Amino acid sequence: MGIRRVATRAAGYASTVHPWSGWSPSASVESTRRLLRSRQRALGRAVRGPGRERDVVLQIVKSAVAAVLAWQSARLVMGSEQPFLAPLAALITVHATVYQSLRGAAQHTLAVLAGVLLAFLATRALGVEWWSLGLVLVLALVVARWQRLGDSGLQVPTTALLAMTIAGGVRDTALEARVLETLVGAVIGAATNLLVFPPVHLRSGREAVASGAAGVARLLRSVAEGLRETWTADQAQEWLERARHLDRLVRDARELTEQSRESLRFNPRATPRTVPLDVADLSRAVDSLEHVAVQCRSITSTLLDATHGDDARRPGPVFLAAYADVLDETAAAFEALADEQTGDVERENVRGAVRRGGDSWRQLRTRLVEAEESPGAGLPTYGSLLVDAERMLDELERAEAALAVSTP
Repeated sequence: MGIRRVATRAAGYASTVHPWSGWSPSASVESTRRLLRSRQRALGRAVRGPGRERDVVLQIVKSAVAAVLAWQSARLVMGSEQPFLAPLAALITVHATVYQSLRGAAQHTLAVLAGVLLAFLATRALGVEWWSLGLVLVLALVVARWQRLGDSGLQVPTTALLAMTIAGGVRDTALEARVLETLVGAVIGAATNLLVFPPVHLRSGREAVASGAAGVARLLRSVAEGLRETWTADQAQEWLERARHLDRLVRDARELTEQSRESLRFNPRATPRTVPLDVADLSRAVDSLEHVAVQCRSITSTLLDATHGDDARRPGPVFLAAYADVLDETAAAFEALADEQTGDVERENVRGAVRRGGDSWRQLRTRLVEAEESPGAGLPTYGSLLVDAERMLDELERAEAALAVSTP
């Protein structure tokens, strides 16, 4: 092998092994600047008004306050010099919802208690040796996998390790102090989240539903615009990919809806005055978006299939122009759901768009029945497109109330 070839391979290996070979100071500085600008904009949104950014900032402040209160309470009440478990428990138990805080406080306390108990029993029976430490960690890791402990399961082996190596595992007062510190921190963390601006996350769920409705509207507008012109297989493939992307929007909306439902549990702010929206409406709205996403995938998949094989399967321009009108009116209904209008105005806009879309759909169906537009070999394509459009309009009509209430 020649020297040049060896050098070339070595250079390639070096560029693969050492990721810093492509690093440049200017790129790093620019990346840092973009990150700082992004954080500055998020902070500005938090200051200007309610929203997800303000909720995040509030949770950060509450976590810090709870940790400081837990530290001071453990020092003043219990006389602990270094009560590190108290602020740690407080930080862990300030969650996004009151229910998660209460559940997290119980889980964390139980996990710490289990770790301390394992360490106490092991050191009393076996002493603090390398093999007894290994045995305790094995048992603690088994207990940590108990599902009821949730994310706090890791605290079982961590606490057992600290109890055996730092506290010596034999001083009852030291072990009791660790448990009490954890209990104090968990109670303060849960109480802080419960009493200081307890979070209600209905806004996030509504914004997610509106985002899904806007995504459907953009896709349908794009498809309608393309059908009025000469569209290609590449365009149809892009439409299909965008339709598949709607699934992620629906999943996000469902997760945030579940968080909205959970945020009302044990929440003193969850009153009819502060929570004008029924979470059940949010769930029904997400179900409707999921059904519509399926129809969008079916429409775009049918159009993609029509671009392959015999040209007879491709719908004619008259049908496609009329079908584009149906999609435009359907898109207008979803745009009305995603805009700033609310209440009766929003409902009327949605109803008007659905009514016009239904009229256009019935005219197109009548034209096919009367053979003005002969489907020929493309009958399955025509039928599939018509059925999917009808199902979207029916879904809008059935779920109009839930969708309108569930969007800001």
